[in-house]
This record gives sequence, C-alpha cells and structure tokens, in this order.
Amino acid sequence: MNLLNDQIGGLVEAYLTDTITPAEMATLNNWVAACDENAQLFERIREVWFSMSAANRNLVFDSRKGYQKFIKRVRRAQRNSLRSKVVPFVRYAAGIAAVVALIVVSYMGGRHDVQMRFEEIVTEAPMGATTQVVLPDGSQVTLNAGSHIVYSQGFGVSDRNITLCGEGYFDVARKEDMPFVVESGHMKVEVLGTKFNMCDYADDQEASVALVEGRVDVTNLYDNIHVEITPDTRAVINNNDHSMSVTKTLANENTLWREGVLYFDEEPLADIARELERSYGVDITIESPALGGYKFYGKLPTRQLSISEVLEILASAGEVEYSIEGQHISLH
Repeated sequence: MNLLNDQIGGLVEAYLTDTITPAEMATLNNWVAACDENAQLFERIREVWFSMSAANRNLVFDSRKGYQKFIKRVRRAQRNSLRSKVVPFVRYAAGIAAVVALIVVSYMGGRHDVQMRFEEIVTEAPMGATTQVVLPDGSQVTLNAGSHIVYSQGFGVSDRNITLCGEGYFDVARKEDMPFVVESGHMKVEVLGTKFNMCDYADDQEASVALVEGRVDVTNLYDNIHVEITPDTRAVINNNDHSMSVTKTLANENTLWREGVLYFDEEPLADIARELERSYGVDITIESPALGGYKFYGKLPTRQLSISEVLEILASAGEVEYSIEGQHISLH
C-alpha cells in the first residue's frame, strides 16, 4: 500500500506551496475522502508543514526545496513503517509526523502563529447551478444555487468551523474531539457527525435547518437561545420577529433541491420567485404585493422543465400572468 504515491505527492506539494489548481484540488479532496488513512496522513503532513513554515518565518524559506526535503523524510518514514506489517496505521502516521517534527524549530510555539496565518477558502455555487465539495476531514457539502461557504485553510487542524451564506446539505464525518460548526447570518449549528440541510439566504424571511439523521444543536444568533433537534424536525428562525420554532417535517423533502426538484408546501409566490431566480439564473419582478402573498403547493422538477414551462404551471392556477424579456420576468 503506497498511500503517498507520486501523483498524490505532487498534488500535496502543489497544495502546500500554494500552486494547486481547482481541478487538482478536487482530485486531492477525493483522495483525502477515500479512506480514514488518507485523511489522517494528509492532516498530519499539513499540520507539520505549516508549523515548519512558521518556524522558518524569519529566514529566507524556499517552499519548493523545503517540500522536497520534507517529503523525502515522510517517504523514508513510510518505508520503515511498512516493513513491519503489524504496526497500525495510526502509529505509522504518527511516526511520519515524529520524523518530520525533528526538523521543526519551536514546533508548539509556532503552531498558534500558523493558525493565525491560515487564509480563508471560499467555495460557491453560481446562480443556476449546484456545487459539491469534499472538505479536508472527509465531510461532504452540496451547495444550492447562489450559495457559498467560507472556511480556514487550516480546517480540521484545530477546529471545523464554516460560514454559510445560502443553502447547503452537509454530510459530516464524525469526529468526537472536534465539533463541526456552521454559522450563517442568523443561526449557528453544531454537530459531531450527522446529515442536515441548512438554509439562510440574506434576502429570505426565515433561516432553517432540517435534520436527516443524528442530533444537531441550533443556536438563534439574535438572542443566543439554542435547541437540540432530532431527525425529521426543522428549526426555523423568523428574521422579522427573531423568534425560533421547531416543527415536524419530512427532512428528505427539504433536500429535494439536490435532485433538481423545488418543493413548495403552501409557500408564498414571493418566496417561490426567489427560488426560481436562483435555480434558473433569472430576475423576477412581482408587480403587486398582493400577488406575492398567493401560496402554492407542489413539486417542480427544474432539471426537466424550462423556466417558461414552470411559469405556465404557475399560471395554470389562474392567479398569475407573466411576461418574459430576456432574463427578466414580470409576474402580474
């Protein structure tokens, strides 16, 4: 088993020396998520590397030469560990870190400095599309259209904190000693390992989280009151009066957007219009406030229907008429 082969070694080098491309980052993320051994090895290599860089911050530090010396020591430790097949991987990974740590000056003293210098990584889904990302800890996130997440380059080293704007489905890898925290404009969600859908667009009237499995602690950031929800329940924060409520729901219906389906349960037309704008990348104007209050129930398979076909369905209810000029749609 050659966990750190030439291809992956090259991707790790590009990552550590800040020359990695988006396509290469996707390949590296997939390798990290493939198994726990890969994730553990990558995390240890990354943590020690950044600590080594910090230790040399007052020197002229050639990152590429430093990496080559660094990786030789890693592979030497790998070969030595593999000679003994009874050594568990955790000890093997720890051995790599120990060998590399010999070249780190003031490792523990520099660690805090490294964490303070981590840059932020932004992943987004443009209007009209969804995006999937595998985080360094193996957790997977699907972002709905018009959404983005922000997390530290050191994600998984000392914390697993993410900022969300929009909507995301989170399949969180369990890690007992490091909670997974997602914070948006109006709420904060903390878990150890679970699956949930979180929605908090800046222009929506409410923020919500629906739990698929496990347990989730939800905090209302308006008043710092928190609740714990269980599967098939949904916590909703009203952004007008700042109240929070918990209701029963079918959590899978809240995640149908991942399959290209918009689900409406007595939802006002104003909210539906915003979802259509994100899904189709169009601009919709509702001509009268009264019209925006009309409510609809049903499912719209957006991957199979054009925006014109969707508007025809809404118009068939007899309350809505529409006109289209390029990317702009008027409802009246």
